[in-house]
Amino acid sequence: MDPQKELFERLKNRSNRPGNLTRDIGLTVTEIREGTAVGRIRFIESSVNPRRIVHGGALFGVMDQLGGLAACTTGYGVVTVNGGIDFLRPAVPMEPLTCTATVLKPGRRFTTCEAVITSDETGKLIAKGSFTYCMMEQLKLTVKTIGG
Repeated sequence: MDPQKELFERLKNRSNRPGNLTRDIGLTVTEIREGTAVGRIRFIESSVNPRRIVHGGALFGVMDQLGGLAACTTGYGVVTVNGGIDFLRPAVPMEPLTCTATVLKPGRRFTTCEAVITSDETGKLIAKGSFTYCMMEQLKLTVKTIGG
């Protein structure tokens, strides 16, 4: 397998393991390719706020996770420096959603990504966010170093 594709597959598998925060709230990473990470979401009942809609923190967590994965496709581990979201429509528990994160500007020290969440049923935009990540260690393209 191509080393880059192997890295992307291992990042996806690692993210989908039980016990990860975003996995526990209903995110499944479905695709990672150069500059992009995509996931399907079904927020569970424990992700709702008192108004019975999905909590903004849950939306933020999903967008940050996928933005970080998109940033990792540049070949470096990352940590979040900043993130902001515009909440455009409410998301309800168990509504099937898709989040797509895309690298807008890769850099040696910082990378900026955009993440959008859309409803699978209506196609409407639920939330849109921008995230900045600090580039850390270079990822090795081996099973041992990325926790395969």
